[in-house]
Amino acid sequence: MKDLLEIFKRATDALDDRQIDYVVFGGIAVWAYGRRRPTHDIDLMICQHDALATLEALRSADFSTDETNHRWIYKAALDEAQIDLIFKAKGGMKLTHEILERQRWFKIDDFVFRIIDPENLVVLKIMASKETRPRDWYDALSVLENTKDFDWDYLIKQAPKDVLKFLSFLFFAQATHMENTGQQLVPSNIIDSLYDDYRRGQASSKVA
Repeated sequence: MKDLLEIFKRATDALDDRQIDYVVFGGIAVWAYGRRRPTHDIDLMICQHDALATLEALRSADFSTDETNHRWIYKAALDEAQIDLIFKAKGGMKLTHEILERQRWFKIDDFVFRIIDPENLVVLKIMASKETRPRDWYDALSVLENTKDFDWDYLIKQAPKDVLKFLSFLFFAQATHMENTGQQLVPSNIIDSLYDDYRRGQASSKVA
């Protein structure tokens, strides 16, 4: 894994050298927040207007590149490592100044990476979950369990993206954590607030 991390760092250094904005998310970010699992790629969230410059920067660092899908993702590779360059993630999330301001720095083994904040990582994992990706909610759960200063109010502000999915995840996180530890993880007022929002939305749709 250290060899892969060295290649991942080579990729982020190439973007840093060109002053291209990005944050690391996906499996490496989950690793930074405490859940280590095997991965052969690194997900970088970039701005769409920087996509071609990002490919050029990576080519200069000896990566092969591919304009995979102009709507949301380009890719790069070196040896067995893959770099996913995502400019429109699930739920329509894009890199913003707010996300850049909230980023955190983590040292993984011997390498320092710019990692997306825990709240937006959880949002991405909530939105990405589907039948073929059951681990996403467990990834998000691990982030909640390992982040002592988690900003619940910020998370709730993101919930309008899909209130029912957010609420479902919070019930999952609460039930799973209580089953494993006997303790509550999600503050009750957070679930109550989100459930009230959902009920109000249901009532409004019936009136309409």
